[in-house]
Amino acid sequence: MKKFGNKLLQIFIYSSLNISIAAALFVLEANYIFRQSVNFKFPLLVFCATMLTYSIHRIIGIKKLSLRFTEGRFVIIQNLKKGIISIALISFLILLYISCIIPLIYLKLLLIPGIISMFYILPLFNNGKRLRDFPYIKILLIGIVWASIAMIPIYSNQELKNNDLIVVLLFLEKLIYITLITIPFDVRDLEVDTHMHVKTIPYSIGKEKSFKLTQMLLLIDFALWMGIAKCTNLDYLGYMLLIAMILISYLFIKIAWNKSSDLYFSGLLDSTITIRSLLIIMAYSLS
Repeated sequence: MKKFGNKLLQIFIYSSLNISIAAALFVLEANYIFRQSVNFKFPLLVFCATMLTYSIHRIIGIKKLSLRFTEGRFVIIQNLKKGIISIALISFLILLYISCIIPLIYLKLLLIPGIISMFYILPLFNNGKRLRDFPYIKILLIGIVWASIAMIPIYSNQELKNNDLIVVLLFLEKLIYITLITIPFDVRDLEVDTHMHVKTIPYSIGKEKSFKLTQMLLLIDFALWMGIAKCTNLDYLGYMLLIAMILISYLFIKIAWNKSSDLYFSGLLDSTITIRSLLIIMAYSLS
């Protein structure tokens, strides 16, 4: 029974289902913050696009690694390779269908982050390099893409777009949150990135200073949320849920920081984004 449970957990994480749920909820936040009706076609499109992008990333990433990486998540991904390819194909087909029925403005706004995502995962540069293989830009690219896509429900609505201060605060908050939640992954990937000659923030400043940087960014994120909450007239319960979101994020990052099990590591940190979004949606739904 335990073995079956572990297998399901592996599929949930390495099929990219976990991170895709997180991405879909991440874009839903804006609708609830502005108390607008939700077009669920767009979160579904983001869900499928995330499944496709991360599946391609895993397959290409495995091909680029040498035989020295033959344990842990690399073995799991290799064993699930056929399933991951199948998921990528299904996601692509659903993505095509949704693209035909969703308003064109969403697709226009997705164009630039979509192009960045493709260059991030595909070896289109000299010597088979991907955009993520260039020094120090990996985290920044992930943050920009996630934050930009999460703001599309606002950019596509002229009334919401006119709330300049809140729009700026939300974009900065989302950029900073994804950046801080990604830093632990770069700590986990230090050996792989060193082998691939990819310089990252943890590579340059070390593990301990990276954790302190994450704490500092979380404090900035909290300050931004206090500004957003004030601008959006959030009530007392909403404030308490936002504080709970920050504390849970800190706790989960701290727990995962020194974990050796990637199942625990990836599962916990990717789920942190999901929990964060659910708490934000609750904060604005109940206020």
